[in-house]
Amino acid sequence: MKKIIQKLKLIFLPCKENNYIAKFFSFNFLFLVALAFFVIRLISFPFYLYFPKNIFFAKIVSSDLVLLLNNERKAIGLKPLKENPQLQKAAILKAQDMIARDYFGHKSPDGTMAWYLIKKSGYDYKMAGENLAIGFLDSEEVHQAWNNSSSHKQNLLNPNFQDIGIAVLTGEFEGGETTVVVQLFGKPKEKPAQIIPSAEAKAPEKTEISIETTQPSNVEIPASQTEVPEIATEPKIEIPEQEKEISMEEEKVVTSGTIDSLKFNFWEFLITKYNRIAQRLIFGMAAMIVFVMALNIVLIMRLPFSLKPKLLLIREFAPATLLVLALIVTLGFLDRSIIIQAIPHHIEI
Repeated sequence: MKKIIQKLKLIFLPCKENNYIAKFFSFNFLFLVALAFFVIRLISFPFYLYFPKNIFFAKIVSSDLVLLLNNERKAIGLKPLKENPQLQKAAILKAQDMIARDYFGHKSPDGTMAWYLIKKSGYDYKMAGENLAIGFLDSEEVHQAWNNSSSHKQNLLNPNFQDIGIAVLTGEFEGGETTVVVQLFGKPKEKPAQIIPSAEAKAPEKTEISIETTQPSNVEIPASQTEVPEIATEPKIEIPEQEKEISMEEEKVVTSGTIDSLKFNFWEFLITKYNRIAQRLIFGMAAMIVFVMALNIVLIMRLPFSLKPKLLLIREFAPATLLVLALIVTLGFLDRSIIIQAIPHHIEI
């Protein structure tokens, strides 16, 4: 025990045995500390750039987006949205179409909009909404970006919506690989009660219905507009035969995440928790350096020497220590959000 205490004294405290310069402040030790935390911080950065391509990314992001949204809705007294497979199918078709035809927007090059895909997927809506995002790598950032836009937020917190479907696809877009997020909202039509019309009842007059709208993200369809599916099919969209099976790639996302739980847990830890743990370790080491340095300065100033030798002792370790401390603190703030902010983003309702 005495040997351990003596070694700790040599490492952290100024004494005659270490010439009043704690080994903690030696150049080799400080260099190794800085290098270790540099590796700890940067080892995960390649994964932040890679994980959108991983098959688990879509499952993680889509589920996180639903969770973030429903937590927010519950906090203000709104009912949570239910994940709807028909809306999810429509969202996947929309994302696939944007990547396949290299465009980003509510309206496809031939004029088709999401409302047609929603109807085509079997969801008979009374009200529907659409949020789009591209170039994001983090589900929290996507949700926050939508929240920062009043028009997007209207969709997120619309009390009329009941269902949600989300697609997250990665592919080639404008010459580079990026991730597209499609978020669809819906309120289904209520099935009208069957009423036997009288013989004198007149048939309702047909009116022309335009599929164009100035508010594509929040469209309320009156009950009288029963011909929307037929009209919406005018600008035909060439949907690959993947439509019938939705997307085999997306189905792999769901099944793989449940079958290979070890891999899923690893990716979930690396993407969501590693950053916080590394940050706490880094700031913890910075606090330790500050504490040990302050303690050494106090002890040196209490040595039975004149002021000049004391200042010389402090100057031997203080500059290098402060430099390493500045580097470690910088690494603490250099987290994934900085990388994400450097990536081009675009959102659209």
